[in-house]
Amino acid sequence: QVHECVNHVLRAEGRLDMLVCCAATFTMAPLEELPCDTLQAMLNVNFMGDARLVQAALPAMRKQGSGHIVLFSGRHGDPCNRRRARRLPGRISEIQADLSEG
Repeated sequence: QVHECVNHVLRAEGRLDMLVCCAATFTMAPLEELPCDTLQAMLNVNFMGDARLVQAALPAMRKQGSGHIVLFSGRHGDPCNRRRARRLPGRISEIQADLSEG
């Protein structure tokens, strides 16, 4: 699905200048009480989702010689929750990489 998304943008716009990742999920519970499928779902969204998108976008950005990738992470898995965001700011990371070919 992520490759389809990137390819759609490339067909429609001809290039990919920026990728912003801000999906997150979190289940508040002690680790020993979290079912493994819930923990796996959190890892899939919070880590693997971003990793898959970055892997899909980087080849196009490398080919065009430029691009920006921004990753948002809320401390409680909900970066869009403004009430929590005021109290517990999350992290914003920008990946810096050499996008030259080769």
